[in-house]
Amino acid sequence: AGKVRFDTLRMPGALSPAGQRRVVVTEPLPAAGRPELTRASSEVAHDLRQALARKKEYQVVGQGSVNRVLARTREVSQVAAELDADVIASVDVLPVPGDSVVMLVKIRDLSAQPQFSYRVAGGRTLPATGVADAVSSTVDAALAYIDEMSAAPRRSTRVVVVPNATP
Repeated sequence: AGKVRFDTLRMPGALSPAGQRRVVVTEPLPAAGRPELTRASSEVAHDLRQALARKKEYQVVGQGSVNRVLARTREVSQVAAELDADVIASVDVLPVPGDSVVMLVKIRDLSAQPQFSYRVAGGRTLPATGVADAVSSTVDAALAYIDEMSAAPRRSTRVVVVPNATP
């Protein structure tokens, strides 16, 4: 367990001092016995990182840093605190009965007012053989949601769980 800390955020709707919002893109743990799902998740995450990196409004947190934190915890509040994230996008490709999958990107804007703080891009059931065709549309939908959420009204504070540490 950690301590609870209240962070005073920027003025509602304002960007960070650098003018960019920090975005963390996570991938799921490897799918046992389903390497094609792991490849598809990695492709969506890679394409999303590249698309965000081309936009001046966002700073994508390096994947090495993300992986080091995810090796210790997958708890959203702890990942956000350790990586100083404004937005977390979690990619997932889930198998469903038969030869189908559901591809989705869960997006959390940690400083948006609650009604604007969570969106899911994708989420349709696809044939497993059609996953590669859905990568581009899923990334485009995730980008649109991140842009929309970034323009949403901001909370004045956020609660961040900080891992136990000596003061």
